[in-house]
Amino acid sequence: MDIQRHAPNRHTDTRIDELEALLDQTAALRDTPIEPSCFSARLLEAASRAAVASGAALWRRGPEGNWHEDSVVGSCTAALEARTTFADAASAKHRILWISPGGRIDAGGPINDSSDWIVVSPTSAGRVLELSLGANAADDRGLLTEVARSFAELAGEFFESRELDLLRRQALHWRRLEAFVAAIHRSRETGPTAYAIVNEGRLVTGCDRLSVTVGRGRKVAAVSGVEAPDKRSDAVVCIGELAAAAVASGQSRWSLRTENDGVVPPRLARAWDACQASSGVKRAQIAVLSDSLDARGRPIGTLVAEWFDEAQTTGPGIDAIADHAQSALANAVHATPGPIGRVTRAVSRPSRLRSLPRTLIVAFILAAAVAALCLWPAEFSVDARGQLRPAVQREVFAPRDGVVRELNVRHGHAVTVGNALLVLTDPSLDLDLEQVLGDLRTARQRLISVQAARTTAPGSGRPADRAVNRSGQLAGEEKEIEERLAGLEKQLQILERERDALTVVSPIDGIVLTWETADRLDGRPVRRGQRLLTVAQPEGDWLLELFVPDRRIGHVLDAHDEFEELKIDYLIATDPAVTHHETLETIALSTERHDGTEPSVRVTARLNRADLGDLRPGSTVVGKIRCGRRSIGYVWFHDLFESIRTHVLF
Repeated sequence: MDIQRHAPNRHTDTRIDELEALLDQTAALRDTPIEPSCFSARLLEAASRAAVASGAALWRRGPEGNWHEDSVVGSCTAALEARTTFADAASAKHRILWISPGGRIDAGGPINDSSDWIVVSPTSAGRVLELSLGANAADDRGLLTEVARSFAELAGEFFESRELDLLRRQALHWRRLEAFVAAIHRSRETGPTAYAIVNEGRLVTGCDRLSVTVGRGRKVAAVSGVEAPDKRSDAVVCIGELAAAAVASGQSRWSLRTENDGVVPPRLARAWDACQASSGVKRAQIAVLSDSLDARGRPIGTLVAEWFDEAQTTGPGIDAIADHAQSALANAVHATPGPIGRVTRAVSRPSRLRSLPRTLIVAFILAAAVAALCLWPAEFSVDARGQLRPAVQREVFAPRDGVVRELNVRHGHAVTVGNALLVLTDPSLDLDLEQVLGDLRTARQRLISVQAARTTAPGSGRPADRAVNRSGQLAGEEKEIEERLAGLEKQLQILERERDALTVVSPIDGIVLTWETADRLDGRPVRRGQRLLTVAQPEGDWLLELFVPDRRIGHVLDAHDEFEELKIDYLIATDPAVTHHETLETIALSTERHDGTEPSVRVTARLNRADLGDLRPGSTVVGKIRCGRRSIGYVWFHDLFESIRTHVLF
């Protein structure tokens, strides 16, 4: 900001520059998010320095029209009544007033009883700036008037912007509150109503997280920002405990901080400490919601608002939405469909008490049905799928990577132990053999040459010591070649064994069960460990092989420990009209995945061939393993019980 440079000559440009610097600093401070009280103090300090004032004050008119000091710096020695009158006059006349020592504004008005000049300048925001200047201030009246006007303008701009911000926030608050009220009354079901309360209510209250519990507090119905709260999470458990403790306290409102000044019940204090330790919450507000449709006002839920940064706890808080949420939640609870809603309405409304006998009859029928489900015994069995196969059956696997060069068997061919089933070829193995054989030939020729050189007599004229050295070198080289030959021969033996292993032989006497062997294997590459063929003895004993899902094997194991002998009823897919019966023989000790299905445990039973006739290996079987007698309710709904235990209670 600029000060007009029309002051008397004794004021230098340096003084003007200092004044403009103070104004610029205050103007920069005006545009920052500073608290009004702090800005007022900083502005008065700058104005006092600029005007060389002994004191400065900022006056504000209260709601009842009375003026009071909003902020003061230094010493203002005039009487408070006179200063109040001067501020009111400047505001009414909309101009800067100078009051000399001992002077007054109007006849009969209060006198400036101090030794200072008092300058009062109105602002555009309804405030008045007061400066207490020295006795010689009138000499610089023009400059000081500009100083007072400039600082008053800064104060007016600052407080006008703050008032506009306040109006905007209030308008936004009312818009959000209207949207909140419309959203929470849109549904008459408890779940959607609670969801709307937390997500729309968080915007109104200004909290970081808002939760709604129903009943007496423990059941968390909704949490803001979450589609469905995880009932097992630490945060949800802590919110439920905090709400239950607030309901038990008998007080409808609680405000909790990291350090609570008031008396907090021990249970509520413990729940609050657990919440702080679990999620780091710094502040919380709790509102207990009562049933507005019940004459006794029973609690129907709670609102729990949380802040994680105590410095950001601005906003109207939970009181702004508590009454609206209470009304909407009460309507939803009483309008909830189903038996629970009907019982709630019957109990809470006296006009419905006449229907209680009918309700008791229905309750008796339900109790009888539940008792029958729990007490009536029925046969309990575990379903499983599997196959039929010969008891003696072996899989043939590829010994190493290679290509099927020769296939000697087809589906249904009879084989004996040691029969060559197929022959593999491995180019890398052939290359290794050729290399080792070549190295052997080279080493043997070199050995012959060295041995021949040793047997040749030393040439004439050669010194004796040189002949001895030459003989020693040849002996060492011969020893080295012999060791190399031994190593190469071992390598050759290993490679020959691997080559022999490429001829895959039958491990047992039997018949080849693999279908379309030529299409699957002839001329095709295979990997080490790949299953190539299946050989079995269909004329011997046969097995019933079932794969029990891992989630159900516990029933079979418990029944096996209790009865030792378990019966199996099964159907063969090729003849589903006949039910066969066998006795369980073995249960595998490990779990496996069969043909990519869910994890399962293999169980087997030996078949009675006399009752079955011709059998086909791999025939599909649907079986039931009898596991004793249980209540009919458990037999019908055990899958549901296990799902609830696994996915809900765990």
